[in-house]
Amino acid sequence: MNVFVRSAAEIMQIRSIVTVADQLALLAPGLVVARGSTAVLAHAPALARVPNDLDVFWLGPDTAVPELITALSDDPRLRVFTTKDVATQDRRVSVLHRIDVLVWLSDDPPPSHRFWVDISTSRQTEPTETIPVAATSFFTVPTKVVVLSDVLAEKLFVYVESTQRMRTVMRWSDLFDMLVLILAAPALTQLPLGDVQLAVQRHFSRRAIEPPRTLPPPPRIWRSAWYRLVGPIAQIAPDINRASIAAAAFWNPVLREGGAPVDASWDVKGWRWVSGDISSERSR
Repeated sequence: MNVFVRSAAEIMQIRSIVTVADQLALLAPGLVVARGSTAVLAHAPALARVPNDLDVFWLGPDTAVPELITALSDDPRLRVFTTKDVATQDRRVSVLHRIDVLVWLSDDPPPSHRFWVDISTSRQTEPTETIPVAATSFFTVPTKVVVLSDVLAEKLFVYVESTQRMRTVMRWSDLFDMLVLILAAPALTQLPLGDVQLAVQRHFSRRAIEPPRTLPPPPRIWRSAWYRLVGPIAQIAPDINRASIAAAAFWNPVLREGGAPVDASWDVKGWRWVSGDISSERSR
């Protein structure tokens, strides 16, 4: 499989983001869970886009977040520039704290990177697992992240919401992230279709919304952004229509009752759900 060749700037950005995630975890072990694009990077490092920010769930009390931010600022490599609370409609989140962070990975100015950290104080969260997130083979940090089935379900929900409400700004990235996970998440071949269905039902029920029976097509306005893609995803889905067809091959059997057996596994080479052992299926 072809993989992205990361530029020096992208590697520095990943290192900066993972450094902050690791420091949060050190300050509050077990209470910080990476989500969003950072979780996609953890599950599918070969093809994932470089995150523009760091999204985490905070599992401790709301009142402890200011202390966490202050402790984060005590690290000489980090500086919290500004903070603010942001409104969110996510029912899992009681308060969303947005922090503007500067990161130094060397002793020389200027700072290596600057990005937002969104700390969501969560009333409830999905199951988690610890995965080593790597910027390079020499820079790997164990990171607590949302499990793969729930990352997929959240990406599906945001994608569906975007297509229905025409919230088109950057939301094509959720379609990209879904294809990245479908193509390159090593754990996906061991994840039964039924587990993905349960995660989807859980995620949509929290928003009191029924999941669709089939994957809705993306808005036409996303087309221009998709044409700028490079790398393996662009080779598989060089235009937005083929991207939608590729994603639907994964999602439609999940969304349709009886679309495939609940114990079916994803065959990434055949781009389909198959029942039983994939290797024996191919030998027939």
